[in-house]
Amino acid sequence: MTMTIRITKKGRELSDKLQPSLPSGIDMNAVRVICSNICRLATTHKILAERACERELTVRESALDAQIERDIRGFCLVLPQVNGKAITAEFQGDPRGATVKLVMPDGRGDSWCGTGRMCVPQ
Repeated sequence: MTMTIRITKKGRELSDKLQPSLPSGIDMNAVRVICSNICRLATTHKILAERACERELTVRESALDAQIERDIRGFCLVLPQVNGKAITAEFQGDPRGATVKLVMPDGRGDSWCGTGRMCVPQ
């Protein structure tokens, strides 16, 4: 898991969506960096999901997909906890929507698939 320092527009968007659930007094800049990394990985995850709809993924692409999911789960562990519980990641294979969603312990969300799911911008 590598961590870039660059804060992206999508990372800022995701961190702004998470902020109401996060404890007060945390370093939001650090959260923005983590969210930027999650969004960058989610974009590649969506591209691989699109390819999987068109054809079978190569061995290398399948390994990359698995690595991306591990890295996103790792970044979620670094995010501040919500109500004493960790934010977790959920992965979808359908590229028509968000392929990566964050499961929020406080039930906040912006997804149609149920409560507590926050779509990761791609």
